[in-house]
Amino acid sequence: MKIFKKSLYISACIMLTLSMVGCSNKENGASKKKYDYIDLRTKKIYNQQQALLLFTSENHAGSVISVNITSKDKKYYFIVDGIDKKNNRKLYLIDADNGNILKKQELGVLDKTKITGFIDYVPVMDIDKAGEIGSKFIKDKDIYQLIGYSLYSEGGRNIYKLIFSNDEKNPKYEIVYIDGVTGKQINNTDEDIESDSTSEEKKTVKPDKFKILEDYLEKKDNKNNK
Repeated sequence: MKIFKKSLYISACIMLTLSMVGCSNKENGASKKKYDYIDLRTKKIYNQQQALLLFTSENHAGSVISVNITSKDKKYYFIVDGIDKKNNRKLYLIDADNGNILKKQELGVLDKTKITGFIDYVPVMDIDKAGEIGSKFIKDKDIYQLIGYSLYSEGGRNIYKLIFSNDEKNPKYEIVYIDGVTGKQINNTDEDIESDSTSEEKKTVKPDKFKILEDYLEKKDNKNNK
């Protein structure tokens, strides 16, 4: 029995040692990257489904036109663009760290014919999988970090626009579009047809989705400076 216990103890020590070595190798590999640009696939943040649920719950099963995630000073924010049951268009700015709704913006009644569609987010793959698939299409191998994305609908397809970069001091960027369900690469897309369309009528209805973040941060800075 003593021999058995001793063997069990030695086996446990070996497993622990191997585990520590594995972790150490992983950390050393990560440390080879030039700077600590935070990759969305490794940062612990509120997930996309939760952000969408916040919007749809508050708007009585409203529909979502697009969801974006962007960063400012290494802090991430969701911007959800959608409508309620009365077709009132709204923007929500959500803190990606905790899911708090930071700001809401009313944009008036939407003519549904002037957008490319609504996200069918049930079959959409999560961003970790989308990032993994999208990274395979990057041409510049120095670019490895997923730093932002948008998800929207076009022609009945859910589309991810994935933004990859290398580091903060000498940034290079590459954008990859993939089908949000199949993962197939998409070479051409009319993301936000409201802004890309030659129709002036459609151009006028596009909100500047990132202005809601700029306004929030400006108001916050003004408050802190008082």
